[in-house]
Formats: sequence, C-alpha cells, structure tokens
Amino acid sequence: MALTVRTPPGALPISVEQAQRQAHGVLLGFDDPELDLWESIWIPSVVAEAETFQSRSYITTAYRLTIDWRFPDAICLPRAPVQSVDAVSYVDCDGVNQTLDSADYQFDLGAEPVYIRPAYNKCWPSVRNQLAAIQVDFTAGYGDVAADVPANIRNALLIMAASRYEHREDIVVGASPAKMPKSAYSLLWQDRLFPPGHEYGYEITHSDLYPYLVR
Repeated sequence: MALTVRTPPGALPISVEQAQRQAHGVLLGFDDPELDLWESIWIPSVVAEAETFQSRSYITTAYRLTIDWRFPDAICLPRAPVQSVDAVSYVDCDGVNQTLDSADYQFDLGAEPVYIRPAYNKCWPSVRNQLAAIQVDFTAGYGDVAADVPANIRNALLIMAASRYEHREDIVVGASPAKMPKSAYSLLWQDRLFPPGHEYGYEITHSDLYPYLVR
C-alpha cells in the first residue's frame, strides 16, 4: 500500500520573504545568494516534515491511496483536512478495473480522520487478490493559498525554516544535531492527527499506513 500525490500543491504555506525575515531579521529578497535554496529545499523540506508529523496537508493536494488484497471494514484517509473523496476504484475478480458508485459508500468530511465505509445496506465488492487492488483518490488541504493555513502552523513552519537555515548540517561543532525546535513542536502538536492505534503518542512515519486500515 502507498500514498502518492496526484496533483501537488500550487503554493507554499509560508513565503520566502517571511522565512528570510524569520532567519535573518531582515528581508533580503533577490539579494540573498541562497534564494534558490529557500525556494526549492529549505521551505519545502520543513513543510514536508511538519505535514508528516501532523498527518495533514496544508495547501490543497490531490492524493491516491492504494490498498492491497481486499477492502478493509473502513478506510481511514491518512491526511486531513479532507476536502473531497474523488473516487474509489478496484480490480474485480476478473481483473477488470471498476469504479464504485458514490452512492455505495459514505464518509463525513467534518470528521478527523475521515473514514470511508459502505453505505447503509451496502457492502464492499469482491476484489482480485493482488497488490494495489484498491485505489482511493481524495483531495486534502486547508485551501489553495497560504492565508488558508492556520496561523499556528505557519508560525511553526517559520521557526522550523529558520532553524533549518541555522543548522544546515547534521553535525554542528559545539552543538547537538538539529531537531524540530520545541516551540514548533508545541505549535504542531495541538493539531496533530493520530491514526487508529497511535492515540498515545507513538511516532508516525510517512510510510506507516497500515494502522489506517481498520480490520
């Protein structure tokens, strides 16, 4: 099973200018010789770290979740907030790709996490016993622009970006290796999403999707 991006976000939740001010105390703009590192590495890397830590998406992103072998009792989508469930498809016992009618399953977009279950008086169809037999396409994120992302998350990202700038190597002479700053950790923790089986604070990795399938 895997979670892949179908359509990446069209923006970053914090701007280069904001990150520069946080790190330098002044706006360097295009005079910063490391501008390309801010845009292509430092900011995207802290966004990815924070999203994985929280099991969230900040800017609108389209995902595909693939599931092996069979339908679980309920499918828990591994990112929040979910904007839409776009399609649920599967490979039937004859090896033909099928798309479920949206009337055959139900979900609550107001819940976190979002579970997909069979609709009333319905059941999941039989599936060919193979890898990636089921695909769930969904869209998650707070919105299309940075202003849609909660302020506490953007604040944490600015702190993390400044820390990433100050500690660009794993080994820093006279200091411990850089970790997520405590202030950023506290800001992100309050909205962290725990999948089933992780309610008591166990660490979640990006590829640890098994607990999202409720057997």
